[in-house]
Amino acid sequence: MTFINSTSTRNLSATTTSVPTTELIVRTSSSKHNKSSSNNLYISLFSVGPIFGLIIIITAVVLLCKRGKKHHLTSQNRRQMAVSRREENIPQSTLVISQPLPLKKPDPPGRWQPLQEMHSSVRIWRQRQRLLVPSYNLQDISLLEMIKDGRQGRFYRAKMSYGNCKGHKLITCKVIKEGVSLKKLELEVSILKKVGYHKHVLQLLDWEIMQRPYMLFLENVSFGTLRKFLRVFRVQLMANENLQKLLTVVAYHIALGMEHIASKMVLHRDLALRNILIGSFPYECKITEFGLASDLLNHGSTRKHYKSDVPLRWYPPEYFREKAYHLKSEVWSYGILLWEMETLGCSPYPDLESAEEVMFHVCNGYRMRKPGGCRDEIFKVMEQCWTENAGQRPSFSEISKYLEDIVEEDADYIQVEESKT
Repeated sequence: MTFINSTSTRNLSATTTSVPTTELIVRTSSSKHNKSSSNNLYISLFSVGPIFGLIIIITAVVLLCKRGKKHHLTSQNRRQMAVSRREENIPQSTLVISQPLPLKKPDPPGRWQPLQEMHSSVRIWRQRQRLLVPSYNLQDISLLEMIKDGRQGRFYRAKMSYGNCKGHKLITCKVIKEGVSLKKLELEVSILKKVGYHKHVLQLLDWEIMQRPYMLFLENVSFGTLRKFLRVFRVQLMANENLQKLLTVVAYHIALGMEHIASKMVLHRDLALRNILIGSFPYECKITEFGLASDLLNHGSTRKHYKSDVPLRWYPPEYFREKAYHLKSEVWSYGILLWEMETLGCSPYPDLESAEEVMFHVCNGYRMRKPGGCRDEIFKVMEQCWTENAGQRPSFSEISKYLEDIVEEDADYIQVEESKT
């Protein structure tokens, strides 16, 4: 609104025409309308602007993502083309096409795979094997007759009720007693497998360690232990004029078996007449019972500290003094076995009642006397086996060669005249 001075109005009234009131009102209202419109425009611009900006940003992000994905696919296609070009340059015989293969559960190791070849994974395989279904149980086997009652198990003549065991219908079954750990049995199995086949060692056929009772399946023998055989047929054997020759053949065969076991660096540690099974006398004698055996490559000379664990009457003086047992200690035990055999199954050191007496007298040089009827050649072997210094005792190879010469001298040769053509 315009304010007009009255004095000025009066002075200008003569020359100037007055402005109508209606025109002033129109101009004033028009000015107000223009200000309101401009304010609404500014508000609209400030409201819509950020929305348009957000739309532009989203559009840009989408375009960038599509461009990156297209670039990734292009580079991947280029790599595939490069690989295919390289494969085209490879001869057809060596080209391997990579295809997804179905997963297959690995087979467990064969029953005859040596355990010593599985050092790193043996525990894993043992755990898996225990989950397998047992291959044998007592219902599959008919126990016919007990052959011997050993420290860790009973030996039976047995027959397979269903099928066979490695082609054998008749077998020798060792049923492990309660209290024998699975670890000990696995060690015995591994040693038997390491020893392998020999004519004068009882052959391991199979085993059952998935469930109790644990069992070992060995080859069949017609008779029982050599000790029992000599005792049962004592009268008949003493009446045989060739008895010493027959016993020498037996001694020779046992020495051959021990020579083989020693060559495998295995200690039997329980060599005695009770652990020799016979299929026919005197030509089929087999060493058995490896429950106390150990591997020299893993343990060296065996050292034990419990008297009840070993048969002391068959053990050498170095064991009593130093608790040491090695290959030449086996030779000492072989000499005790010869004495048992020459007495037709008598127990060694019959004059000494306790194991403590045996230890004391053996360490002080006591040796058993020559059995009645024993030939000088065999007693000579005994004396050499019982040498105080273990290093001076003969090896099983030397004993085998010495007895082989005697057996050949004892044999009868029939000269057959060759027919002339």
